[in-house]
Amino acid sequence: NTIEQTIKNIQYRYSASINALYMTSAILFVFGSISLMNMLMVDFQNRKREFGLLEAVGVTRKQLKAMLNREIGIYLGGSLAISLICGSIFSVIVCRRLDAINHCITLKLPWFFLLALICVLLVIYLVFSMYSKMELKKASILSAIKSE
Repeated sequence: NTIEQTIKNIQYRYSASINALYMTSAILFVFGSISLMNMLMVDFQNRKREFGLLEAVGVTRKQLKAMLNREIGIYLGGSLAISLICGSIFSVIVCRRLDAINHCITLKLPWFFLLALICVLLVIYLVFSMYSKMELKKASILSAIKSE
């Protein structure tokens, strides 16, 4: 066996494990996106009274929209940072462990997953900012204050 054949054999042997890790990350990606959307929706619904009180004391709808957009940006930016940091650390640990055993496993960044993550976060930002604007237009000050 040549070195290239040995490398191909080892990579073939680990390809099922690597594909399983990719599948796990895809599942976590989908459920994390759903969870993030759910958290943003529930947070918005629970804060309708707060928005009514803020409007009652003189905050304009434009200021409320700007505040909500900043909050959404902080949530999504934090999610992106945490996922990139934790994913990078986990990837480095796994690849170094596999490389220590077989000496031919290298870390390649999954650009497709990173691009998909950024795209999904942008879509969530756009969808939720439109949703919050529509809900703020529908809500009146008195009904928001009266609701429990």
